[in-house]
Amino acid sequence: MLVDVLRSLNESFGMNLDLLNVTKMTAHRKDGHISVYYFDGPASLRRQDCSHWCLPGVPDSWNELLYALFMKRQNLHTQNLTGSFQARL
Repeated sequence: MLVDVLRSLNESFGMNLDLLNVTKMTAHRKDGHISVYYFDGPASLRRQDCSHWCLPGVPDSWNELLYALFMKRQNLHTQNLTGSFQARL
């Protein structure tokens, strides 16, 4: 699985990489189906439904998670800068 490969690379090279795996979260949403690639292959035209991938919907949930991750990183960065400044005093 791609997530496992990325996790392994992250550990092997000591990279600071955050992975946001939205697969399970999206699959459990009623509007989280993947339309054209439904089950084993392309769906018939009557089964295709892209409206759930338009805003508001699934992408909004991903954006909220990304925003929370960015805010968390910013907060940690600010704390580290403040802590190193106080340590020098």
